[in-house]
Amino acid sequence: MNKKLFKTIGFFLLFAVIGGVIGYFIGLFLKDMEAIDQVNWWPILLSIPLAYLFVIAWHELGHAFAGVQVGFDWKMYVVGPFLWEKKNENWQFSWNKQTNLGGGLVVALPTTEERIADRFQCFSLGGPIASLVGSLLFIFPSFFVSPTWKFFFIILSFFHGLIFLVTAIPFRAGGFFSDGMRFLRLRKGNPVRDLEAEFLRLITLTQHGVRPKDWPGHSIDSMIKQAKKLSDPYLVYLYSYAFYHTLDGGDFELAEQHLENYIQLKDDLPESFQSMVWLDASYFQAFAMKNGEKAETFFQQFKEIPFIPKSYILATQAEMAWANGNEEEFELYKQLALEKMSQMMDKSMANALTFRLSQPRT
Repeated sequence: MNKKLFKTIGFFLLFAVIGGVIGYFIGLFLKDMEAIDQVNWWPILLSIPLAYLFVIAWHELGHAFAGVQVGFDWKMYVVGPFLWEKKNENWQFSWNKQTNLGGGLVVALPTTEERIADRFQCFSLGGPIASLVGSLLFIFPSFFVSPTWKFFFIILSFFHGLIFLVTAIPFRAGGFFSDGMRFLRLRKGNPVRDLEAEFLRLITLTQHGVRPKDWPGHSIDSMIKQAKKLSDPYLVYLYSYAFYHTLDGGDFELAEQHLENYIQLKDDLPESFQSMVWLDASYFQAFAMKNGEKAETFFQQFKEIPFIPKSYILATQAEMAWANGNEEEFELYKQLALEKMSQMMDKSMANALTFRLSQPRT
């Protein structure tokens, strides 16, 4: 009862603070209504898109900073149309063409299992805390500048506050969890915390290059059962990992079952990542079933995006060429895939693909 009362008071105070912040902004506008005539609005209006990108960049840097502080490996940074990805320890720029990632994204992955749930909680909070700090920080210059700059800083501070609210409120949309929801899923006492922690432990194996066949199959099966019991959206990811595990282990029949479940639940994935399903299906048909025609059918449904490794796409095309009896084309795609394999974020998959491509073919 005391815990419930404490939580109720905590939520009441949180929303009281939020209401106070919003009221403060409204008060600033009303207080300076007489200064509106002195404002040059064109620079402010033209700067709004840049201000939006700035607050998104600030928020995502909060995640990145928190991730680095808890020992995560920072892999990707997305701000609106801009995307930076670390490949071979070097940051490379490309354009983000996915509109539903038009906000921002940071990918930072754990490399050790120590206190993994608590560390990921810190990573989740990094963004909202940065936005809250930004909202408070950028309001101060508005007291010391001209009316035009004053309203610019008020708008900038408001955007930071808005991002804080949007990300701190617990919800799930478009296949993504908000930062607030991610934090609550990892809180102690939540049955989902154990599922999240075990899944994060599995991710650490991918960063150390452990072949999928050597992943703990019993742990993956246990997570699938738990996700079903909790009706948790992580189930689609777990079927994908079960597919990689059994495929690499040579159990093609079971791999196909996991793949079918994976395809059925693809709508639970963020829209940007759903294309990966068709690449996985195409690779399976080409490599495991040696069915080039069916592999081509799946491959035609696949859409290339920056988040899917080029090496995996090339490896799939190599296997399709082999399944269709085109050895020359196989060798071409094989060499191209192997050249880019070191850039693959998932080191487990990179090792598995490299091994398969390097085996003698008869």
